[in-house]
This record gives sequence, structure tokens and C-alpha cells, in this order.
Amino acid sequence: MPTRRPKRPRVAKTAISLPPELLAHAQQMVRQGLAPSLSGYFAALTLRDRQRRDFARFVGDLERELGMTDADRARIDHELGFHKPARKAG
Repeated sequence: MPTRRPKRPRVAKTAISLPPELLAHAQQMVRQGLAPSLSGYFAALTLRDRQRRDFARFVGDLERELGMTDADRARIDHELGFHKPARKAG
């Protein structure tokens, strides 16, 4: 009986252009073992960005459902330490 190979995830190939410093950073992450490959590094970044956007959409939907006001959000941000520094005049 022939041995079955495990199925690999399907991938699409593409080319991207990057500023040299971003490419150098990505290559350094691979060299340090913090990413399996350049493709893996950018795939992880893309996934994390999608998850962050999905979560932000979820929070926005929840805020609307609960009827939160800008004042409520500002108070919560302040209590969590997310308050923005005051802008300097002029």
C-alpha cells in the first residue's frame, strides 16, 4: 500500500516591494529563529492584522449594542491608562 503524504496547505505566491529597512528586519527575525521564513513572517503579520481588525469591529459592534457614548469610552480609556497626552497649543 503506498504511503500517503500529509496534505500541505494551499498557498499562493506573490512578490512584494519593501523598504530595505523592513526587509532587513524581517530577515533578522528569520535569522534569530523568531519566524520560520520570510513567507511565514509576513503570513503571521497579515493574520495578526486581520485578527486585530476583526476584534476592533467586534468591540465597535458591542459598544453600539450597549449604547456607549464617547464619554463612556474616554472614561474607560482613562481608567485603563490609555488616555492620550494633552496636545500642546500652537
